[in-house]
Amino acid sequence: MDEIKKEAINNVTEAYEQLTNVLEMIERSVYDMRDNVTLLQETLWQMYLTAEMLRENLEVLIGIYGTTVEGLSEAYNGSLMLENLILQASSELNNSLSTTFTLVEELKDLTLKIKYALYSLDENYVATYSNLKTLENLEKMINESIYQMNLAIYTVADLYTFTAFDSIRIHYYLLHATDAYTNGLDQNDVVTVLSLVNCSAIAPIPTPTEDFVYLVYDYVKNATQNHPELADDLLLIKLGKLLGCQLINQYFPLESQEFAKSVLEEFHERYVSEYLLWSENATKTLLGMLVYIPGEIPPISAWQSQILMLNEMDTIKRKAVEDLKTSDTLISFITSQIPEEYSNIAQYLALSIINASIDLGSYPSSEEIVNKTISVTMEIIDLLKLPPLDEKYLRTILFEGASPYMAYLMIKQSLTNESLEALLDTVYKFDPNATLTLSNPTVMYSALWETIQHNLPSEVPREIVDLIIKYVVGIIDENTLNTSIRDLIVSQFISVLEEQLETYGFPEEISKAIAFDIAGNYTVYLQNATFAFYKAAYFTTIVSPTSIPQSTIIEALMRIHSGESVYNIAAEIITSSPEIPSEYRETFKEALLTLGVNPPAEEIKNYVIRVIVESLPMEVPPFLEQDLEEIYGKNVSKESLWDMVIEDMYAIVPIEAKELVVYIGEYGPEITKEELNEILKNVFQIPDEFKQGFDAIGIDPERFVNDIIDNYTYGTGDIIAKYSNEVFQKIWPEVFEEFRGIIVSNDNSSFVIVIQTEGYEQSMRAFEIAKEMLPSNVSAYIIGPNIMGEEMKEFGQKEVARINRASILAVLIITIIVMESFVASILPFIGIGTALTMSMATAYILGHFGIIDVSRYSQTLLLTAPLGLGVDYATYMVRRFKIELANGTDYLDAAEIALRESFWGISASAFTDIAGFAVLMLAWNFPFMKSLGATLPIGIAYVYLSSLIVTPSILSLSHGKRWFWYPSDIERTKMRLKNLRSIVVKKISTPKVAPIVFVGIILLGAFFGVTALQIERSHDYTVFLPIHSKSYAAYKVYS
Repeated sequence: MDEIKKEAINNVTEAYEQLTNVLEMIERSVYDMRDNVTLLQETLWQMYLTAEMLRENLEVLIGIYGTTVEGLSEAYNGSLMLENLILQASSELNNSLSTTFTLVEELKDLTLKIKYALYSLDENYVATYSNLKTLENLEKMINESIYQMNLAIYTVADLYTFTAFDSIRIHYYLLHATDAYTNGLDQNDVVTVLSLVNCSAIAPIPTPTEDFVYLVYDYVKNATQNHPELADDLLLIKLGKLLGCQLINQYFPLESQEFAKSVLEEFHERYVSEYLLWSENATKTLLGMLVYIPGEIPPISAWQSQILMLNEMDTIKRKAVEDLKTSDTLISFITSQIPEEYSNIAQYLALSIINASIDLGSYPSSEEIVNKTISVTMEIIDLLKLPPLDEKYLRTILFEGASPYMAYLMIKQSLTNESLEALLDTVYKFDPNATLTLSNPTVMYSALWETIQHNLPSEVPREIVDLIIKYVVGIIDENTLNTSIRDLIVSQFISVLEEQLETYGFPEEISKAIAFDIAGNYTVYLQNATFAFYKAAYFTTIVSPTSIPQSTIIEALMRIHSGESVYNIAAEIITSSPEIPSEYRETFKEALLTLGVNPPAEEIKNYVIRVIVESLPMEVPPFLEQDLEEIYGKNVSKESLWDMVIEDMYAIVPIEAKELVVYIGEYGPEITKEELNEILKNVFQIPDEFKQGFDAIGIDPERFVNDIIDNYTYGTGDIIAKYSNEVFQKIWPEVFEEFRGIIVSNDNSSFVIVIQTEGYEQSMRAFEIAKEMLPSNVSAYIIGPNIMGEEMKEFGQKEVARINRASILAVLIITIIVMESFVASILPFIGIGTALTMSMATAYILGHFGIIDVSRYSQTLLLTAPLGLGVDYATYMVRRFKIELANGTDYLDAAEIALRESFWGISASAFTDIAGFAVLMLAWNFPFMKSLGATLPIGIAYVYLSSLIVTPSILSLSHGKRWFWYPSDIERTKMRLKNLRSIVVKKISTPKVAPIVFVGIILLGAFFGVTALQIERSHDYTVFLPIHSKSYAAYKVYS
């Protein structure tokens, strides 16, 4: 049957290929003919376009030839007239400039002297104002320091004195008017004490608060250790100091509290000293001055004794304040606040401020503070050797501040020259803020104008003076000055010359351009009259513009000026236009000179066609030249030339090609697939020998050819398969009829017996019966689902056990070799065993509930594949841990680095393995492969998690100790790594070896890749059967 089918395919293929070759030849002929017609159409179209271009250009050029000759003659006469005017004006301008620059030099000297005088006055004025500002800052600093120091000293003194006063009298009456120190302080005691110290009825003395009573009570008890009768004046004065320190936080702002506390410390020392001096002469202590008469209401005696004590304490306070004038602490504080520029007088200034602050007394008026400030300032002015100022100026500076006007008045009073006073007025006008603004060129420029304008001679142009002032102040340099003055003179000259040129008939803009040109080139014109004519020609062409470029006309006028013919020049100008193709310029020039201005139209036509035919790089067919004569001067399109060329081609091609010309003429240059299909069907003729062959095999030749043409143009389908099948279906029934129904072998050596049993035992019983019935020289074999299933189960159990033992042993041996240690090869991989057990349990659970199918091959691979991959993952991490230890890393850091550095590599490997096996689940029609795709990813996932969780934990617990790596050690690993890297770097990574290794790997990979593609795949079912089984033997014979 295969031979019959093969023969049918060969016959149809041979016919198909022959007919296809003919179709390709016809197609090439069609497109070649189409291309030839297209080329001729394009050539004729380009000839037509060129002819039209030449015709139109000649008609235009001949018309303007005479006009050009006439225009050149008029332009030449106008240029001669303008040349004389240019030379005369150049001479006048030269004389005017010479006179002006002599005057400029005189004005420059005068302006410089005035500038120096103004600047000198401005410097003096600014310096005076600067001194006044310095004095202003100093005076305000002194004023503020006196005020703050006075406020701090007297406020602190009052707080201190009154606090100590209240402490002494409260303690006295607690001790003598109550039993608080014995039985404890209660509210009645507080009321009693406050009634005794409330002296407001006879004197404006503030009464202490209840809290203050409690405070004194607690302080005395603690300070005397419950012996309040021992408290004396100094103990209670110290309480006043302590309470005064707390009150400073209430009475002074935060930034002044630190200073106030310093004042309090100084004041306390001096108060105590003065108290001691007072106590030496006093007959009583302060406590002893107080009086208490029980039952006296109101307690007038108590109140009067308190007032007497307060007066004594106030006396002590005033002396203590006077003593502060020599306080080193206060002097140091004031000195630190004085600006750096006054450091040489800082000590003296600080003493002056402190003395003035204390001398003012408590709560001085503003006027008193001002007077003290002025007094101290006048002392400091003498020390600083500044110009003396009376009190009026100092008062003004203090209240209003120093002003530039004050400096101006002081200087003006010192001047005796009216001219200098006028200059000072100018300085003050332009520098009202005393900032030395006259150093700014712009301001000095205005000041000079202010000074000079009243004395400016009328004959001197203000514009020139303005330029001189700008030069003097530095706004412009000398070159700019001279250039600007020259431009000014030239501008006046231009204005006069423009009016003169306009009287000659030149337009306003042209007159201005001519005048500017003479001003810029007058020296050149005086030296070179030819150049003057050139410029005259230039401006003449501007006045009378033409379509011809200006440069061309100027060049023509210069040539006429040198004696050339105007007619020859005109023809050359016209034909040199960029609008005329360069290859036709000489032809146009010759035509203009020969034919004149009015040649006949027929002569132009003959000339154009001759030029086009001669200029083409190929020999033009006669019919194209005739076609060009026919369409010359007519309005035709490129598309209309197609039919004209088709007619030409039809007349010259052989008879057998005329049909193709007709089709191409009908369909045009773009032939569609449908049009090509129609051409092939109409042109192709089936040879008689093909018809006979088709009849012999039962194929309609017309249908066969039409199908081939349709497939050739449209790609409709596999024609060979279609017609081979027809031939095969026609021949095969006749051949196959005699073999229908026979199931014995061709050589009658074997036959098949089909039986049906319920199980393996019945099948084997039937097999034994069959063997007993057969002759001794006949062999019997048995195969079927029951037999294969039981044998695969029996042999599978044995093979799985052997494979598991071998795989575990092999993995253990290889791991010990790689890790060079017994312990390091076992402990880190404990997690892999756990992971394998969990993966098998998971697969069993999922299989038990019917979620997945677990075959015996899946069980085997579920152990071996994850085991190998898990060992790979764990080995990589253990090796990394050992390398880090060899590099000197701490064992915990080494474990962390091993996990971090190997995480992504292990993860990428695991997930690609999982994905690679999981795609086997898509094999819906092969349960064996689907089972592998469902189970193996489970095992890989478990060993992956184990490698990332269990292995790093075991490595950390090992602490990287020597016993963990026995019999190997870290130092040998470190040396081996160094030697291995050295070998790799020296042997493989060299510039010579690396390219060779790279190319070798590429070539080797290409060789094995090509070899793999050429391997024929096997469909032998025996690969799934045990070799020594009955099923395997039966299948080998049956197949």
